[in-house]
Amino acid sequence: MNAAFTYAHPTGSRLNGPERGAWYAAFGLETSQAEVAYRRAKELQEINWSHPEVFQYVEYLADFRAEFHDIRKQPDFSDCLSPDSYAASQRLAQLLLQRGSAGIIYPSVREKKHGDCISCFRPALVTNVHRGASLDVRFENASAVPTFVLAPKTQDLAQGTNKTLPEVMLAAYSSNAIATFSSGSRA
Repeated sequence: MNAAFTYAHPTGSRLNGPERGAWYAAFGLETSQAEVAYRRAKELQEINWSHPEVFQYVEYLADFRAEFHDIRKQPDFSDCLSPDSYAASQRLAQLLLQRGSAGIIYPSVREKKHGDCISCFRPALVTNVHRGASLDVRFENASAVPTFVLAPKTQDLAQGTNKTLPEVMLAAYSSNAIATFSSGSRA
């Protein structure tokens, strides 16, 4: 989990700069998938990848127990929701972080039907982290719309339980770590 805060993307992300990451989460799996797929597609496009690509996505569920700044339905913050630039949103996040903010709730830019997200600025506020669904994300090429397929499960003979293989922590995607809220959690 701490990797999300420690290993920020070199140019930052929507609500953090390159010097410090944040834990990104979505309120639903579809939104989480859209956010993760967007970032991965950008990486593939940067290197002009023309071959099929498959990577594992592991959903992590978490609880958040704090008050977050909410910019949903706030027209004054529309520049923070640009699909192409993080400049305004990074400035807002830096200002709020300096003022002791826990983080920001915002509408997803990538999945607009029912997508809300949260960016948590402080590791101690991300609690009860546990695994959710494991999916294979498949791109035919860098420009293709990805497909999400439930990852196969295998029987763990030592424990007698089902485990999804391979175990890949989504938090390893640093500031792109997106989880969904577990039921009953409050933001």
